[in-house]
Amino acid sequence: VYRDFTPVWRTVKTISGLEPESFEKNLPRDGTIDRIVVYLYPFGGGNLKAHIDPTNNHKTTTGVMMSTRGVDYDTGGFYCVGADGKPIDLEPNIEAGDMFIFYPTVQHGVLPVDLDKPVDWSSPAGRWFLGVSSVDSDHVQQRMTGTHKAYGY
Repeated sequence: VYRDFTPVWRTVKTISGLEPESFEKNLPRDGTIDRIVVYLYPFGGGNLKAHIDPTNNHKTTTGVMMSTRGVDYDTGGFYCVGADGKPIDLEPNIEAGDMFIFYPTVQHGVLPVDLDKPVDWSSPAGRWFLGVSSVDSDHVQQRMTGTHKAYGY
């Protein structure tokens, strides 16, 4: 996955103001590492509450949709919080294979997926997302995360 995604990730890093190869060869002991995470938001309410992402290592948040609302699940999905504090549902504008980039301090999350269905953790059914980021490893003493108190959340 890293090999196939590296050219795209280098472009995203450049957009974020970094050298294209930043952090690529880092190990956790080096502090900042590149990370690819695959998320499953299962039927029955898989969600992610509104948050902001840290900006200490990059100035963009990036991900790739691996499923499509209306095909793989029926309700829920990616949203940003509007100026009025209400969620803005962005899921109708994205589908499997789409990559998006946004500023990490825009509050965002995932609305509950198919609340009317039972949760079955052994099933691959639900909403899938691949997130890429360059994060502080556990070796960083004052590690920045999306819930870090410096953001006021």
